[in-house]
Amino acid sequence: MSKRAAAQFKRDSLRIFKQKTVNSVDVEISWKVSTPTPGHDPQDRFSTPEVTDSFSETVIALRHNPSPERSSFIQASGIRSGDILLDFHPNLLPFDPLDATITSIEFNVDGRDYVAESNAGRPTFTPDAYIGGFPTLYTVHLRLKGSGTLN
Repeated sequence: MSKRAAAQFKRDSLRIFKQKTVNSVDVEISWKVSTPTPGHDPQDRFSTPEVTDSFSETVIALRHNPSPERSSFIQASGIRSGDILLDFHPNLLPFDPLDATITSIEFNVDGRDYVAESNAGRPTFTPDAYIGGFPTLYTVHLRLKGSGTLN
C-alpha cells in the first residue's frame, strides 16, 4: 500500500470511528506519568524522587463483549465472563501506549472500573494490524476491577 493510500485509510478510519456506532462507547482513561527529576538515583533513598503527574480524558472506543462460554478459543486466551475488549484508534488515544513513563492506566466504562491485561505491570495495548507502518487499532483486554488479576 502506498503512503498516500495509508494516509487516506487513516483519515477515513478516524472519521468512521468518531461516528457513534452500535459498538461505540465513551471510555474515561486515567493515567499517571512519572518523570525522574534531574540527578534522581532510584537506588539512593535520599535522592530527589520522581515527579508524578495525573491525567484523565474521555475517548471513544469500540467495545466487544466476548462470550467465553461459547468458545474454547476465547477460554484458552484467558477471557472470562464479564471481561470486555476495547479497540482504540491510535489518533484518539491521548498518549502513546508504548510510552515507558506511564506508570498506571485505569479505565471507566459505563460507570464501572476496569483493569487491563498487563505485561510487567503495564497495560498491554496490542496493535491489530499495520497499514503503511502505522497500527490501525490498539486492543486492550479489560476485567472488572476487584474480580481477579490479569497477567
